[in-house]
Amino acid sequence: MLKERKGIVMVLTVDKFSMPHGRYMDCTRGDDNLSLYFATFVNTEKVEQLKNNPNAEVVVTGKNFVETANLSGVMNFYDAEKDKIAAGKKSFLISRFPGLRPEDIVILKFTPKAIKYLDQKAPLRPLPIYKVVL
Repeated sequence: MLKERKGIVMVLTVDKFSMPHGRYMDCTRGDDNLSLYFATFVNTEKVEQLKNNPNAEVVVTGKNFVETANLSGVMNFYDAEKDKIAAGKKSFLISRFPGLRPEDIVILKFTPKAIKYLDQKAPLRPLPIYKVVL
């Protein structure tokens, strides 16, 4: 589940009224095997929310939603020129939407601070939750 290099995850942010907002996003795992990279359009609600509050939660699920990991951490705006992963995400998004310019896209780098792992393989027992603080 956390070993895949790419995938769709749920990203949760909060707005200025502390209301949560979730959306599915495509991510790529960084070379450090913990950070996640996201590419998004500059003029979105999530970008405004992250400018006001960089704390975010990323929910990663395994096959058939049997395993779930909640990663709590910080989402930072990242310079795509710094490494090949970020640059690749940016160029991929530009190729998918004709007329897009590089300045229309922002790269987000998520750095987890804690991971809660939930294993639902044994539904008749209380669900164990494993928390790792990084």
